This record gives sequence, structure tokens and C-alpha cells, in this order.
Amino acid sequence: MRWRWYYRILALFSPLALFVLRCIVNPLLRNKRVRVVLLHPDGRVLLVINALGDRHWTLPGGGVGRHEDLVDAAIRELHEELKINLSAHALMQLGEVRVRGYQAPLFVAQLSRSQVAQILPDKFEIYAAQWYDVHHIPSGAQSVVRSALELLSRHEGVGKIGGVTLS
Repeated sequence: MRWRWYYRILALFSPLALFVLRCIVNPLLRNKRVRVVLLHPDGRVLLVINALGDRHWTLPGGGVGRHEDLVDAAIRELHEELKINLSAHALMQLGEVRVRGYQAPLFVAQLSRSQVAQILPDKFEIYAAQWYDVHHIPSGAQSVVRSALELLSRHEGVGKIGGVTLS
């Protein structure tokens, strides 16, 4: 496991990095962090654990650059983290929630089986990635996951995906 050293170093610096991000950077810059609900054809949702962070399951996504369009940020983050290329029309905006001191615009994308096969988590960005049934989300998942799934279940036209009812 050649990545083990990298994750051990990150584990040492994660608490400090999180403190700086949450208490200094986010309040000063008022950054938004896009999050994307990626849906498997069978209705499962992709959750990730970021390499740098609190090691809780969350949705893929990340910071929006200055003057960057939200959709462009979502597409960029998906490519950086998961090496998947989606077009703007593949994303549907669900809304926005406030999470841990930042605004999180939420998007959803229904993936095809070929797109699912293309997903390759970047080891420097993502510690772990796993598909979960929408009704069996891990108890330690970040609140943005449940908020996004709640918005998704109420969103017109997205109440049932892959034969799975989301409500």
C-alpha cells in the first residue's frame, strides 16, 4: 500500500486544516462548496471520505472558485475527485443548504452503468468511496448527505430513481 504514508501525514494535519478552513477561511471568504448526489442506475448514492477532513462519509464536491459558475465547479470537482466527466446538462440543481459555516449548492446526476464503471477516485483527494442504498446511509455521515437526500426526495420528477422510492 504505497498510499499509506500519505494518509498518515494527512491524519496528523487534518485537525489543524479543518480548524483553519472552518474558523478562518470560510467565514472570511464566505466560500460556497458544491456537493453532488451521484445516483447509480439501481438507485444507490455514492458517498466519499475525503483524504483531508474529518473522515466522515459525505457527498463528492468542493470549493467554488472566485467567479466560477456553480455547475462548472461541480463538474470540475467531480473530475478532480473521481475522474468522471459529466456535461452541464447531466446535472440538475436541487437547492442549497447551510453546512458547518458554508453554503452548499446541491446538484444531482443520474449515472449510466458505463459512467459508473469510469469512476476512479483520486487517492490524493478521496480516502474511500462507496455506493450506499439511500435508506441505509451510515450513521456517521455528514449532515449534508441527509439534507441532500431530503431535498432530492421532495424534488419534482426525482422521487423515484432506478426503481427506488426516495421518500
